[in-house]
Amino acid sequence: MRETAVQARPDQVQWEFPTDEVPRTIVGQESSINCVYLLGSVLWCGGGNGLIKGWSLEATKVPAVELKGHRGYISSLVAHEEGGTLYSASYDRTVRAWQLSPGRGQYQCLETFFSHTHAVSGLQFCRIRTQQFLFSASVDKTVVGYAVQQENRTTTFYHGSHKILCFKVHSGFLFVANGADVEQYYLFGGEDQADKTSAAHYSGHTGDVTCLTIGGPYLLTGSADHTVRAWDLNGGGTCSHILKGHGGGLWTVLVSRDVLFSGGRDGSVIAWDYASATELTTYEGHEGSVFGIAVADRHLFTCAADKTVRRWRLTNRPDPEDGLERPRGQTPMPVTTLEPIRPPPSPPESPPPLSPGADARLRFSPIDGRLNRNCPGNALPFDDADTSSTASQLLPPTDPNALKRMKRLL
Repeated sequence: MRETAVQARPDQVQWEFPTDEVPRTIVGQESSINCVYLLGSVLWCGGGNGLIKGWSLEATKVPAVELKGHRGYISSLVAHEEGGTLYSASYDRTVRAWQLSPGRGQYQCLETFFSHTHAVSGLQFCRIRTQQFLFSASVDKTVVGYAVQQENRTTTFYHGSHKILCFKVHSGFLFVANGADVEQYYLFGGEDQADKTSAAHYSGHTGDVTCLTIGGPYLLTGSADHTVRAWDLNGGGTCSHILKGHGGGLWTVLVSRDVLFSGGRDGSVIAWDYASATELTTYEGHEGSVFGIAVADRHLFTCAADKTVRRWRLTNRPDPEDGLERPRGQTPMPVTTLEPIRPPPSPPESPPPLSPGADARLRFSPIDGRLNRNCPGNALPFDDADTSSTASQLLPPTDPNALKRMKRLL
């Protein structure tokens, strides 16, 4: 094992990957933790029960904030830091926007997007030219983009023939997992798969590609076949090397400082120098599949099916009080900025009638349990239940105007 993975910049702490590391369990929830997103000194966690919890890393005994609204497994979290907004994807077929910035409505749902007809599998926030986009992918075989600066105007960028478990938008290209293969398309131009302009095709895995990311000149893909493959982006679909070390299928990959972190069904996280296919170290301790990874300057955060988030040191330097490395002179975010949400008043025995002009889209009937049975931890692949659900399946039949509103939205 190499002692160091990368050359650290002057403002970074050198990673030594200590081998005697004993992880600290910093979060324990009542359900599996499926994704994590680190924003400042707050760790946001998405659960299998549909709850999103924000934990202050300065006081992790209780969650500081709970965001309630989803009715299914949370699959992905991303943030628009400039806009103070957190976005969440769920198997209840929706994407929600939550206000994080202080003021009236803080920690409340700003908007719910109903652009998909099946479980939403992933999110990505990025800037394209002068526009900021939120992208979402779904088992309904589509990738949808929301123009944040244009009142979230919705555009379907891709409609394929396979359920989409993972995707990536990068440098004007769209990378989409297509079963055991990955297709690279030019992002703009065409919507249906037959109309998209193909740039490259990556084939070699023997199991479904479940996660992917970009690292330098490589496309890095994790698969149910227990391996990670590194593909040369300039090689027309050539596999440069295969990273073998996991004892189960992969669920998540993340690149930070030219180091690849991968986690999967075997409960371990492996750090790789992916350019040389060298395994740097392995982190073991979770008692279930590892679903999500986040990296601060000196710590690795991992979440898993065992209902915990664990924090691992990446350096031999002693931890600061809250465990986060910050630029010199920057102070921690005070805990008081995350006030616990008071329980809502008890609901009336029967819901009040909708006022004229009210948005009936936000009134849901109970979601069929079918949407949650294929969450990570259960069998892959997703079942091939009808993914051509109509808008009428997402809404209670009691409101005759709701379907019209949904069709206009879609």
